[in-house]
Amino acid sequence: MEPRSNQEIFENILSLVGSEVEVGLISTGEQLRGTITNAMFDSFIVHAKTPRVVRFNDVLFLRRLNG
Repeated sequence: MEPRSNQEIFENILSLVGSEVEVGLISTGEQLRGTITNAMFDSFIVHAKTPRVVRFNDVLFLRRLNG
């Protein structure tokens, strides 16, 4: 599988704004569960207990939890 460009990742994340997701972080091993509230070119915000900025290059996995 070829690496995706930030533009492709941004477009996919943008389509998830407002969706509940689970995301695994490479840097800390954490799994966050919350709603994506904003997408930027190199990162996005997941509002779990508190808003967290997640950089694309720190995403181990990303799963949509609702429809």
